[in-house]
Amino acid sequence: QLTFHTTSASNPARYFESPTGSSMNMNVYVYDLKKKSLRKLTQNQVQDNSYYPVFRPDGTIVYSQINRGERPTFVHADPRQVRAVRYDPAEISSQEQKLNAIGQLWSMKCLGETSSKATSVTTALSLNNEKCKALVKEHWDELKTHVAGVVDSMVCIYIKMLQAACPQGAGSSHAREEVRSRAAQNVPESEISELNSGPEVLAAKCSLCHSDFSMTNIAKGKLSKEKAQKILERIEAPPPMRMPQMGTLSTREKALLTSYIQGL
Repeated sequence: QLTFHTTSASNPARYFESPTGSSMNMNVYVYDLKKKSLRKLTQNQVQDNSYYPVFRPDGTIVYSQINRGERPTFVHADPRQVRAVRYDPAEISSQEQKLNAIGQLWSMKCLGETSSKATSVTTALSLNNEKCKALVKEHWDELKTHVAGVVDSMVCIYIKMLQAACPQGAGSSHAREEVRSRAAQNVPESEISELNSGPEVLAAKCSLCHSDFSMTNIAKGKLSKEKAQKILERIEAPPPMRMPQMGTLSTREKALLTSYIQGL
């Protein structure tokens, strides 16, 4: 197996010293050479960076993490707890253009900016199959002109073609969603089921896509009432708008979250 990080920065000349630029967005992956499968360990937002991963003898990984405005820390993660998707370079080359378009679409919608081709392709492959299709269906017409500006060629790319390129198999909605939030510090499933407060639910279940909801930011009072109200609206919304997208909330967790937000 190989572990590595990628960066979406257009000019990553300084990232070996410390990733500090406003466009930095680095994520950690694990690739299995025999199974030809890829695991994405982190889902960082812009200015949050995971890098220099190394294997420990027990198969777990340690990597460096630096979040916006904070000092670097080390994170211990188990890649076996993150779902894998098939990634065969020989096969990917034939549909790289479509995967690049999907990845760029995700980056523009979720991060508000474009990413490098390497990052966009691996991002596309890390998406859940049904959520990938929903992303294309809901936002392709809205953003396809912007995507066309960064993808090599947009000849004959349509919604159905992009949906057909979405990852298969492990991305099924029936498969266990095990992508972990970096802010949750890779909390074991047994502990996540015992969350005892609204802030803990936010950090463990929502900060994967919304870094503002990390325990650090919540403690600093950075959660606005406007964002809090949107949370309540989205946790009850129908798919694909329902949150959190990377997992589910139990009835108890919803109650804890609702009580906390209503008290802000």
